[in-house]
Amino acid sequence: MGDVTDRLRAAARGTVPDEERAGPSDADHARLADERARGAQAGAGARQAAVDRLTWGSARPSDRLRAIPGNTAWLAQHDLELAERLAGAEGPAQRAVAVAVARRAAGRAAIAEDSEIAAALDAAVGGRTDAPPDREALWRRLFPGPVTATVLAVEHGSPGTPAARPPLHPVAVALDAVLAATLPDPAAAAVGAAATVLLAGNEPAAEAAAIRADLDAAHA
Repeated sequence: MGDVTDRLRAAARGTVPDEERAGPSDADHARLADERARGAQAGAGARQAAVDRLTWGSARPSDRLRAIPGNTAWLAQHDLELAERLAGAEGPAQRAVAVAVARRAAGRAAIAEDSEIAAALDAAVGGRTDAPPDREALWRRLFPGPVTATVLAVEHGSPGTPAARPPLHPVAVALDAVLAATLPDPAAAAVGAAATVLLAGNEPAAEAAAIRADLDAAHA
């Protein structure tokens, strides 16, 4: 870019030979535009790399994993291998895993027999996700109040290390897992349910092993 820019400046000052006073040629303009475009592209790449570091930490997710909405980045930072297995599974296997995760969470919270929750998960198994449970209604019914809030300071380590999070109430974990399992997109359902129990549950290592067993069973 330096040569073209210098010639443009020289032309403006009138310090170029007479034969060049007509200014830069079309080829010069084209080269300058190309160099500017390459510079802009390099800058955009650097910005995207910075966003990736903040979002994914040290994880290097596949494009199919990146495309899944929800808590995907959190799960990838916690257990990239499991996240990729979930992302790469077939739709029926993803749905089966999501429902299995949600049912375990509901069982731990002693709400697996709740008629609305049981019906929603049975419907999800059959591929019927057009009428998911009402989140607000479930929360009001299972947490009738009064509601209190606690503010916690959570220290985050390196970008590749998920922040330590205190376990949530088992019913809260179960509700989020059930709602994730009933999402229309089976990939989002599987990743969402898994992320909920791994990042907010009491025993993430045991649950990760159970989810891997669910995947193995779904592909058997």
